[in-house]
Amino acid sequence: MTLPELTTPIRLYWDLTPLPSAPPDHGKICAEIIDLKILSLDLTATGSTVPEACFSILEQCRTARLAVTLTLSPEALSEEVGQRLAAAPPKELLIQVTGPDRFPPHRSLPPGVDGISFPVTGDTWRRIPDLFRFAADSGCRRLVLPMQRLYAGEEAFYLSRRELEALTAELAPIPRDPDMRVTVHDPFLWRGIFPHTPFPEGRCQAANTMLAIDPKGVVYPCPTMPVPLGDLASGTLRDIARGEAKKELRKKLLRLPAACVGCVDAGSCTGGCRGRGEQLGGSWEGIDPACR
Repeated sequence: MTLPELTTPIRLYWDLTPLPSAPPDHGKICAEIIDLKILSLDLTATGSTVPEACFSILEQCRTARLAVTLTLSPEALSEEVGQRLAAAPPKELLIQVTGPDRFPPHRSLPPGVDGISFPVTGDTWRRIPDLFRFAADSGCRRLVLPMQRLYAGEEAFYLSRRELEALTAELAPIPRDPDMRVTVHDPFLWRGIFPHTPFPEGRCQAANTMLAIDPKGVVYPCPTMPVPLGDLASGTLRDIARGEAKKELRKKLLRLPAACVGCVDAGSCTGGCRGRGEQLGGSWEGIDPACR
């Protein structure tokens, strides 16, 4: 499936943490997000505590009827935080865990938590089957394998074809609830988890259906594409979303990388993760190394 090109995005990712020493104006940014009339906001605050700004953002979004998915760290989800979230609840509340040792005790999610966000890295990918086993045992019906934050300096990660095949084989016998919703942003990792289902979003949607904001207020095409489009300290989100930098980037992303021309999988892959390809290859014309 290839989604249409949009004037403004329909989904926005906003990382609140780690809070910089001089935080941006969160209220102003939130007002600009609401003014952009996006459909959903993915808000992440995975520090040991929940920033006060998070609660005010949720209240602004509740008043504007903007759907919010909030991801918190398990240690930040105290009884007090749960009470405060009840006043302006997100549409979906996830806890971020990084391995079986961080899964909730007693094989069940805390009250009010809808699911788990599981960042996949070179250290955690082998735990993906444990994640699905936990979901099967606990009745968890929501799993998210989020995009890497390459704009935050994370090391670009991908699996080889042999590793993906091994992952598929280990996942095969694990029962899955047909009602469980799983979000996997990496098209190749998707193939390892759902080998018989086409990747749902088609070509790279960075700077089209999505944009991302880092904790300092810098806007990016997506969390995995560390190419700044503008800074909300000196510009508005609407102007950045409709600006020339975004348009020029989309032109590059709509062209198949030169290294992919002639590939039999080019029609379905359309270049893979373009942010990872550019980050590791240093060019928009290079191949996503996960495709090798």
